[in-house]
Amino acid sequence: MKDELQEALTQCLASGDTAHIDTAERLLKKTEAQVDPTDTMTWGWFVVAVNNNRPDVAQLLIQKGLLVSAINNETEMKTPLHVAADAGDDKTVAYLVKNGADVNAEAAKKKTALHFSANEGHLNVVQILADLGATVEAKDSKGRTAADIAKHRGHLQITRLLNPSHDPEQIPGGLFDAAPAADLSTTPPLTEEKKHRK
Repeated sequence: MKDELQEALTQCLASGDTAHIDTAERLLKKTEAQVDPTDTMTWGWFVVAVNNNRPDVAQLLIQKGLLVSAINNETEMKTPLHVAADAGDDKTVAYLVKNGADVNAEAAKKKTALHFSANEGHLNVVQILADLGATVEAKDSKGRTAADIAKHRGHLQITRLLNPSHDPEQIPGGLFDAAPAADLSTTPPLTEEKKHRK
């Protein structure tokens, strides 16, 4: 089973093909083994999952041992929350925070999940993070808030959402609607054993 899973994961990472993701998911569900949170294969699969809009697979990896506080490497210092926010995977973002991820954890250059999602223009993720307690005023190593980054990148709805005092007359097109409130009721909690694992 382990060799079969390893092969499926390798194929999944090499191609990003949905069929390989499905195969790896089926095998992972069958095995009793936990994933290694420090293994680049585990992280690679998590990235493939969130980039292919597969929150079910991302959540399965967390349930199988990818800790919500794990760090991908010493250079980027990203947690699963940073990766999911950067990819715009709102369901995984909500799941991670509800299961103990630090919404204000800093990656390299003091970037938070809010910085990553604002940079990429993921309005719904920004809304979820703000609703779940992200510090809107948090600054990266260059002294920029998420709103500053969103404005620089032209994500004006996010700028308006994070900085309501921003003059709408200065935003082309006038006022923007904020993202709808996040529905977090469908995100299942982890067991206590998984939640407190270190």
